[in-house]
Amino acid sequence: MLRWGRSGEPKVKEAEHGTAVLDRPVDSVDVQTVLDTLVEVFRAYGKFALDTESATADDTRESMQKWIKHLTMGAQHPVKEGEPGGKRDWQGASGWMVSRRRDEQQYVVKSLADLRQVIWAFVHSVHQAVVDDDQADKLATAQLRRLQVAVETSSTESLKREALSAVATISAALEERKSRQRSQVAELGAQLRALGKQLEEARRASALDPLTGLANRKAFDDFAARSIELHALMGQPATLLLIDVDHFKQVNDTYGHLVGDAVLRRLSDCLARTFLRRCDFVARFGGEEFVVILHETNMKDGRRLADRLMNSVKSLNFDEEAKGLGITLSIGVAEMKMGENCAMWVERADKVLYQAKQLGRDRVVEAPEN
Repeated sequence: MLRWGRSGEPKVKEAEHGTAVLDRPVDSVDVQTVLDTLVEVFRAYGKFALDTESATADDTRESMQKWIKHLTMGAQHPVKEGEPGGKRDWQGASGWMVSRRRDEQQYVVKSLADLRQVIWAFVHSVHQAVVDDDQADKLATAQLRRLQVAVETSSTESLKREALSAVATISAALEERKSRQRSQVAELGAQLRALGKQLEEARRASALDPLTGLANRKAFDDFAARSIELHALMGQPATLLLIDVDHFKQVNDTYGHLVGDAVLRRLSDCLARTFLRRCDFVARFGGEEFVVILHETNMKDGRRLADRLMNSVKSLNFDEEAKGLGITLSIGVAEMKMGENCAMWVERADKVLYQAKQLGRDRVVEAPEN
């Protein structure tokens, strides 16, 4: 059990039942080592987080970084809005970790149970088909043996009668098999379609940012990779807009994170209304940064659309959230170059976004062609 001396240093002593508690000074290097190890555990958990029904892996990583800052530097509490920094909530961090891990465990168990159910349904269908076919084969074989005996020993009339009976038996067996197979295929197809729908819904949900409803960073990475492949194959222009909300930290500090979240949602709606084409892709890049990929769009048209977005955002009214609140954007624009990868494309847009901020924000800056 951890206790602290007057000097603020932890101490250890022997408890009544032999449990070590704090009484003597502990080497500060040991305390730092424990803290470093805890931070590494948190980072590893965030790195290998899983998507669940309640949160995406990106959400978990973002929350984990907030907890790390809170525990190591006394930053603002990641969950409790308005609680002052400085006092570290170790119990809250432990509870958050346990809760998130429990959600992941329940999600994995449910997913595996659904998968097992589909597999067993398939196994049952195949087994039933084999059993039914075996019974039909046995019946047809017996009838054919009777026909064989009739051929060797019976009269013409008996032979005719057994032949017709064999034909009827085999025809009925074949028709029943076809009907059964059609029913089994239809049932299995319905199960597979239901599973496919669930998987598609899960895939779409995992590709969305839960706060804004836009595509998340992972979905952007996938779309950008496909855009680069299409550009290399067909040579069609594509332009990237990297967007940052100016002084967004001041919005959170002045009005609170709930208002900040409302601002991001309103901005997301504005982005979706500005870029309406099916080939336009809008995503939340992280924090208060957003990214747009415009297919079949050169630098000139990309700049025009960026200016349109700037004007639309300036006209947004946030009086319901906070009286007098308004936001502006800084935007970096970069047209895709032949031979560059996603990281290079984003880096060029990020450089001119930084220039926009250095020049005073509330502006659009284009990446040079060369």
